[in-house]
Amino acid sequence: MKREEDGRVVPVSKEEVGRWNERIWKMCNKLAEVLSEKNIRYNNSVFSPLGIFSTLTPLEGAKIRLDDKLKRIIAMTAGMSDDKEDAVFDLMGYLVCYHVIKDAEEALEEYIDSAQQRQSPG
Repeated sequence: MKREEDGRVVPVSKEEVGRWNERIWKMCNKLAEVLSEKNIRYNNSVFSPLGIFSTLTPLEGAKIRLDDKLKRIIAMTAGMSDDKEDAVFDLMGYLVCYHVIKDAEEALEEYIDSAQQRQSPG
């Protein structure tokens, strides 16, 4: 459904939905390629930080990066310059990394819980 200028809501064609879905997949695939390349280039640093100056967990580190990126975007002048577009794309990448780390931590917690349950006398 989409809203017309006069306020009416009209159905959207399946073709239009399909075109937007193609764009979504294209953007997600591009983001995945960039994240994979950066992960290789930076030697997995988001997921396994070196820890010399900071002892933050990977999840907390991702949160810091998200804060920094948001601050950078806010500090940029109004309008979407190329720099701002890059910063928004980076933000999307850090959001994905955040969720990947969160999912991995939750999976590890579930594994530990199930292992402890198997070991406890019952």
